[in-house]
Amino acid sequence: MRRVHALEWADLPAFPGVLGRYMSQFLAFVGALSDAPYRRFAERLAAALKATRQTRVLELSAGHAGPPRRLIPLLEERDVSVEWTHTDLVPPEAAMREIIVSQTGAAAYVAESVDATQVPPTCGGFRVIVNAFHHLRPAQARATLADVVARGEGIAVLEVNGRSAAHLAGMLPVPLISLVTSPFVKPFSLLRILLCIVPVLPALILWDGVASCLRVYDPHELRELTDGLTDNYIWDAGTDRIEGMPGFTTYLIGHPNADQAAGPGQT
Repeated sequence: MRRVHALEWADLPAFPGVLGRYMSQFLAFVGALSDAPYRRFAERLAAALKATRQTRVLELSAGHAGPPRRLIPLLEERDVSVEWTHTDLVPPEAAMREIIVSQTGAAAYVAESVDATQVPPTCGGFRVIVNAFHHLRPAQARATLADVVARGEGIAVLEVNGRSAAHLAGMLPVPLISLVTSPFVKPFSLLRILLCIVPVLPALILWDGVASCLRVYDPHELRELTDGLTDNYIWDAGTDRIEGMPGFTTYLIGHPNADQAAGPGQT
């Protein structure tokens, strides 16, 4: 199936902020329900961090940061302790950033806007993008990887969704899941529950979920995005089956060769 950069409501500048916030909080909640989708990725990320002797992780496009709640402990199980920092193009408000950091165990959530295609020099570390790389159009995705290379950093990209029939079918229960789980998503919101009953939020989440699946880059497309960036990097792209669950994840990991690795955060 050809990649389609389908419309996602939450990407629109004029989209109501409260709806976007509730959608992001739901995705973070669901994204932290199980560590199964992240186990193989954690192994690959741990290996890359050890290869580059990097101890700082900079998460781009973090949103409300569900996956790190699973990834950080998984890294610790593999004897990799990191200083994890969340960033986003549109960071949550201060109170929400504090809640997110307390939930994930991260070091911080940067208050300023951080563009994945032009990360400021003050933000160093091995870059991670989880379930968000599909938001980037090809030119933006290429620019994001080029910025990584220009700074001599590493990057790890993971997408739990995909363009397969199984992934698309997996979106069908999402409206019901969003309704059932709405009382348990933190921080609690009566308005969110009402918007699930209506059901405005379930419809929007379903639409954006399907659109996300259609947007995901496959391994071949990810490799094409890295073509010609540099000869001094090791790139790996592929898929991993999710243990005990249907479907698969898609990943891209790139970092300098061991003798080229250099930068802040090394030990």
